[in-house]
Amino acid sequence: MGPLALEFMQRSFQKKYKIIRSVDVDFDLDLDHPYMKGFVGNVNGPYLAEKDNRERAAFFNDIVRASNERESVIADLEDFIDTLKKRNITPILVTLPCYAPYRAYLDKTVMAQNAIDIQAICSKEQVRYWDYFTMPLDSIYFYNSDHVNEKGLRLLQRISTGGSKSWGRGNRWRVFSGSR
Repeated sequence: MGPLALEFMQRSFQKKYKIIRSVDVDFDLDLDHPYMKGFVGNVNGPYLAEKDNRERAAFFNDIVRASNERESVIADLEDFIDTLKKRNITPILVTLPCYAPYRAYLDKTVMAQNAIDIQAICSKEQVRYWDYFTMPLDSIYFYNSDHVNEKGLRLLQRISTGGSKSWGRGNRWRVFSGSR
C-alpha cells in the first residue's frame, strides 16, 4: 500500500470536513446534475446509448490492455486487505453491476483474467467475494454503463443486507469465495 493510502486510512474524518474540495470524476460526468451522498441522481439518459456503451468499453479495454500495473494493483489490494484484517475489519471484495449492453463489448480475455485474479486473492487472503457484475438490472438503476446511480445503490444495499426477498442469499449473482 502506498504511503498516501496508509496516511489516509490513519486519519479520522468524522465531522472534520464540511465541504469536499476535490473529487476525481469520469471525463464525461455532467457536473450540473445534483449529487446526493456522493452519487449522481436518477439520471437515465444519453449515458446508456449503444454508442456510449461501445466507446466506454473500448476506452476501458485499451487502458487495461496497455497497462503493466496488474501485479502492483494486486499487491496493493492484498496489502489493503491485510491492513483491514489487522484493524479487525472484515474485508469483502465486491464487483458492482454493469449495464448488460456494455458488458458485451468488454474484452473477454481481460474479464477471464480478472476472474482468475479475484479467485486467487480470495483463496490466498480468505475473503468473501460478492459478484454482482452480471446482475440483470434495468437502466433506471444506472448513471452510465459501469456506475449505478443512487437508486441502484439503494437496491444493492437492500440486497447485501438481506433486505430484499427477491434477491436472497442463494441468488446466483452473489458468489462467495474464500472463507464464509
